[in-house]
This record gives sequence, C-alpha cells and structure tokens, in this order.
Amino acid sequence: MRILGVDPSLRSTGFALLDLETRRVEGWLARSSPRDGLPERLHTIARVCESILEREHPDRVVVEAVIFHRNPRTALVMGAVRGALLLTCARAGFSVEEISPTRAKRVLTGYGQASKEQVARMIAHILGVDLSTWPPDLTDALALAAGFALQEGVLQ
Repeated sequence: MRILGVDPSLRSTGFALLDLETRRVEGWLARSSPRDGLPERLHTIARVCESILEREHPDRVVVEAVIFHRNPRTALVMGAVRGALLLTCARAGFSVEEISPTRAKRVLTGYGQASKEQVARMIAHILGVDLSTWPPDLTDALALAAGFALQEGVLQ
C-alpha cells in the first residue's frame, strides 16, 4: 500500500509518500510566493498535488483534518488550501481520508501533544529512515501518512 500524506499550508504544503511494501519514503513541497494572490497560490499547490498524484498513484491520500485555530483569517486560508487539495484529489479520482494532527501524534507516540521532534524520532524508528534533513512540513505530512497506516493496522 502506498499512502500520500498531505500537510496543507499556504506557504509550504508538504507531501510525503509512504510505500509500506518497500518502506520507501519520499517528500515534496509545494511552495507559493507571498507576492502572488490567493488564487495563484492555490493554483500552484493544486498543480504540485496533481503532478504527484499522476506520478505516484497512491492507494490512499491522507490530509490533515480541520483543526481549530484562534485566528479566523488563518482558519479561512487553511480552508481554502484544503479545498484546493480536496478538489484536486477528487478530480483525479482519489478519495481522501482525514486524520487530525493530535490523533496522528497519539497513534505514533502514545501522546497527542508530542513535539515535532518526538514524532520525527518515532517515525524514523518505526520506518528505519533518516529524517534529519527533512523540513517540518514534510515530516508532518509523513506523520499523517504513518499515523493513518498505524491507525488502520496496515503498518506494524
């Protein structure tokens, strides 16, 4: 099974592929320029997502579930990014699963408020990969994929 984890962000959306058969992990970032308007930035993210879906053909796509945010503007922008990603997946014929960051952390570490460093160490241990050079957006995307795989019982 190949799972694509997606960590939505307007500045830098992380995509991480977890191939459970080969234990291959790979990551990509969709970076958009703050100089561009929201429609152009969403288009950039959608194009990168579409390219990854076409090239990698994951069995499952897992996107970070909606989380509460204190800043309404940030929540609205994150909703727009998620909407662009969900639409891109649907148009390409992929259904999307959702998992909250807290749930992924709990499944991976046993503690829903674990730090990013704790989560990265646990993923590295479980998968036997070195994530020391991965930026947080990619590690977060991989945490969503690995957390979903553990939750569904397809990763030991």
